[in-house]
Amino acid sequence: MIIRIQNLPLTAILAASMAIAGVPGLNGQLLLAPSKAEAASQSIYKISQVGPGVSKNLKLGLNKAIVIDLPVDAHDVLVADPEVADAVTRTSTRLYIFGKAVGQTNVFIFGAGGEELVTIELEIERDIANLQAQLRRFIPDSDIKVEIISDNIVLSGSVRTPQDAAQAERLAQIFVSGGE
Repeated sequence: MIIRIQNLPLTAILAASMAIAGVPGLNGQLLLAPSKAEAASQSIYKISQVGPGVSKNLKLGLNKAIVIDLPVDAHDVLVADPEVADAVTRTSTRLYIFGKAVGQTNVFIFGAGGEELVTIELEIERDIANLQAQLRRFIPDSDIKVEIISDNIVLSGSVRTPQDAAQAERLAQIFVSGGE
C-alpha cells in the first residue's frame, strides 16, 4: 500500500485509513502525500579502489553528514549540485559530505594530475528512522514499515483498527510538515 500525505479530501484520508486497517475497497493501494528519507547506515565510508570509472552509490539523510576516507590524496572535489550537498576536505584523504536538500547529485574526486579517482552518486533523503520509532511507540500493536519512494512516504503493513490506521496517517503527516 502506498500513502502520499498531502492536501486530500477527508474521503481519501478515510479510504487510506481503511486500506491500512485492511478494510476492502482500494485493493490495498492508495497514493496520499510526501517526503523522503532514510539516513545512511554508515557514517564513514572507506573507498579502497580508485580510478576512472570507479563509482559509489550512497544515500544520506537530509541535514546529515558522512565521511569518505580515500586510499590516495585528493586534490580537487566537485559537487555537481551544491544546493543538494556540500563537500569539505580536512585532510587530503578525508572528505566530509553534507546533505543540504532532498535530491540527487554527484561528487567527483580528482587526484594530483587531474585524474578521476572516484565518483560518488549521492541521494539525499529525509531520515525516516524517527517516524518509524514514533509509529512503534504510539501504535505498539501494529506492524508498519516506513519507506521512501520517489519523494513519497510509504506506509505498509498492518494495524488492528481503522483508528490505528488514522493515527499512523496523522503521525506521517506531522513528520512531513515538521510538526507545523
